[in-house]
Amino acid sequence: EVSSQLKIKAADSSKLITSEINKYMSQVEDIAERPDITSMEWAAQKEILTKEAKRIGFERFQVGDLNGDVISTTGDKANAADRDFYKEALTGTANVSDVLFGRIDKKMVLIVTAPIKDNAGKVVGVLSGITDASKLNEIITGLDLDYDGYGFIINKAGVKMAHKDYSLVQNADNDLENVKDNPALKEFVSIEQKMINRENGSSKYKENGKEKLITYTPVL
Repeated sequence: EVSSQLKIKAADSSKLITSEINKYMSQVEDIAERPDITSMEWAAQKEILTKEAKRIGFERFQVGDLNGDVISTTGDKANAADRDFYKEALTGTANVSDVLFGRIDKKMVLIVTAPIKDNAGKVVGVLSGITDASKLNEIITGLDLDYDGYGFIINKAGVKMAHKDYSLVQNADNDLENVKDNPALKEFVSIEQKMINRENGSSKYKENGKEKLITYTPVL
């Protein structure tokens, strides 16, 4: 019964997180389609994006060109050409990044990105909304999981994207790496591999001599 209930909780939590992320993505896509944004004239873009960042709850927006050079509403500049979220946007696809270290922000952030297209549908730039990674953490830690449990998220590399111990997110903690020095994690890592493979299910494992139950389901 506990396993069944936790599976439902995991599925509901995944839907909630997906809904929240899609909401942010839709907002950034809508802004990217505005004529004053597609103009790629920074003077016009900055005023609008500064207001929109405050309205949505982002810390800032940034606009980038086809070479990956970006300028932020904070006035900072950087190059994001090597970032996966940026590459994907240049192909015409809106996306949400993994939690990553922001070169401008100097901390862990989550980046919501959409391509900027001209009237012919050609990608002419990239619009990104940046928020502190703790926003994703707030969503996952706010979930009512019962049974004194907690939720966490890892990406396809095993890096923690959200966790009740936020320091693990800040330090890009990864059990797939930790197990090399801590064999006791082997059983838990085998479960995380199932998560990485986007499986739905539940498993038992032992931690500090106690048997625990974990249910998992993919997000997005």
